[in-house]
Amino acid sequence: MIKRIIDSQILIALLNPKDVFHQKAKELVLGDSVEVVLLDSVKKEVRNTFLMKYNRACIKIYKIANKIRQKDFETKEELIKFAEKELENVISEDPGLRNFYLYVFSLIKDKLTDKDELINVPTILNDHAIEIESKMVTFSENVTVVDIGENKLILRKEIYKLIEDFNFELKDMEIFCDAVAYAIDTGEECEFYTGDKDFYETAIRALEKVKEGGYTLKLSIRFFKTD
Repeated sequence: MIKRIIDSQILIALLNPKDVFHQKAKELVLGDSVEVVLLDSVKKEVRNTFLMKYNRACIKIYKIANKIRQKDFETKEELIKFAEKELENVISEDPGLRNFYLYVFSLIKDKLTDKDELINVPTILNDHAIEIESKMVTFSENVTVVDIGENKLILRKEIYKLIEDFNFELKDMEIFCDAVAYAIDTGEECEFYTGDKDFYETAIRALEKVKEGGYTLKLSIRFFKTD
């Protein structure tokens, strides 16, 4: 069975139900007869990126909850309308984080109509962040988490020396080298899926360089199309 190695954008879309590509990520990763490889470097990148965006969204949502606490509303409908308007304003100021604002807001929306429950909002969001961290490695029974052992670490350094002049960002370089090292070490047929077009194009060229360097591997690079 072909192993699917997934990049960080795909796992983030899978973890965030408000992500516009959530359903497509589910189909890719959770389909029938799919074996997923989660590299430790991808796991680290997702943890850092996801929690950074999640926490940024939490800060703005806290402010909305605080504004609600300081106001009196005649009806719950009036309160929710105010909250949703504030949410629209937040998103308009930072549209790149839209999916995360919607996600965090959905987690505490039902608490906003009870002022006595507002005190629990920080705890709810913190507990959910902990839950998300655990889901990063338990989203499917068919996932294999790959830590970089000493043998793959040496191999990763060898791959890096071959492609160090390629225009990868450092974190992307680590992920690519880990994927290549895994494919070489196991000899298994693998597909590496990424949603980053620049990374995809660079990875295609870098993979050819690796093969020219004398390494034999059954790895193909796939673009996670979003159209």
